[in-house]
Order: sequence, then C-alpha cells, then structure tokens
Amino acid sequence: MAEIIPFKTRRQLETEKAVIVIREWEAHLEWEEANWHYVVDREKKEEQSLQQEEIEWLNVWLKQDGD
Repeated sequence: MAEIIPFKTRRQLETEKAVIVIREWEAHLEWEEANWHYVVDREKKEEQSLQQEEIEWLNVWLKQDGD
C-alpha cells in the first residue's frame, strides 16, 4: 500500500516561519524588559560605588598633600 505524504504549501511554510520569528522576538523583548531594570540597578550601584571610591581617593590624596 502506498503511503500518502502530506505536504505544505509555500504560504503555510512562510506563515509557520513568521509565527516562530514573532514568538522568538516577543520572548526576547520580554527577557530584555525583565533584565533592563536589573541592568539599570546594577549601573546605579556601580556609579555610586565609583563615586564613593573617588571620594575616598580624594581624601587620601588631600591627607598626603597636607602632610
């Protein structure tokens, strides 16, 4: 008995590819949005840390300059 092999039209294949791309893009955007807040928070902490390090360095430098 012959086996019937179903096939998809070019339009069906393109539609499936488009759906996959859209889902991947949506997942990426959700990931980016979720991590954006984390990235901003981390940058703020780094900036504050640098400011504190700069203040400490200036204090040390002033003490050395005054001696």
